[in-house]
Amino acid sequence: MAARGLRNNNPGNVRIGSDWNGLADRANMTDEQLAETEMCVFAHPAYGIRVIVYLLLKYQSNYGLDTLYEIISRYAPSVENDTNAYADYVSQKAGVDPHANIDISVPETLRAVVMAIIKHENGSNPYTYEIDDGIALGLK
Repeated sequence: MAARGLRNNNPGNVRIGSDWNGLADRANMTDEQLAETEMCVFAHPAYGIRVIVYLLLKYQSNYGLDTLYEIISRYAPSVENDTNAYADYVSQKAGVDPHANIDISVPETLRAVVMAIIKHENGSNPYTYEIDDGIALGLK
């Protein structure tokens, strides 16, 4: 069975709460997706990736979070995650020092961080073109 985030086209495992663009229509959901009570279910992975992009950019622009550690601490708070381990993993995979100032809007940095979050959340990252499609949607 695929990881929850992959099954839900929500590779960032974003919780239900906002009326995101691209949420799946219940009529088109699988039984597993219909049973989901905590995480968003998107119509296509690009919409789930778009939300990751949107949140990362918002955390930096609206909240002044300038390091990967600060961004990950907000994205994956310690009440639900081992934030240090999460930030260390993303840092290693993305090639970004977790405590150095970064500009998450730099395309290479954004793409590397998004890909690392997806892999951390799901144990794998099966996406190719969906990454770029999701980033493009998130930058609109």
